[in-house]
Amino acid sequence: MLRHLKTPQLVATYAIGFGILFNFIALFTYVSFHLAAPPFNFSSAMLGTVFVTYLAGAAISPMAGRLLARLGRLSFMLAATAVWAGGCLLTLVPSISVIVAGLVLCAACGMLCQTVATSHVTTIAREGRSSAVMSPRFMPAAASARSCRGWRGMGAGGRPALPWPLPCSPSWR
Repeated sequence: MLRHLKTPQLVATYAIGFGILFNFIALFTYVSFHLAAPPFNFSSAMLGTVFVTYLAGAAISPMAGRLLARLGRLSFMLAATAVWAGGCLLTLVPSISVIVAGLVLCAACGMLCQTVATSHVTTIAREGRSSAVMSPRFMPAAASARSCRGWRGMGAGGRPALPWPLPCSPSWR
């Protein structure tokens, strides 16, 4: 798995996938807190229904191949990222319907970007394609789970630090 980290294109693609995933998580975490607070005061059950917006990503992902063939990888990713940014801005409007529309856009674009990043890994990996696709997703989680101290805790400004494993992790020895 670690041999894939020697390929600059793979590392760049992993960084894009990492950024997409963690921005996706950050957005949905933010929206949960935003909707739980006044003036919305969503209950836990109502907050759970917000995650139905993930289905937009599942519905549109099969179309990624056609869109990718039409636009090309770079144009596709730039367009999806621009629409995603617009969706993020919509979540700041104090209207439930506009917030949900923003989440639908973000979920769809997030899943599309993940699909493209994953497919790009399979085209540039010279060997071990299955481990090239899976390693960036499981390496940090698996290493942290086996780490003797787990996650690093809080970072600057009270933001969570990255979930990189500590040196005592068996996978990093």
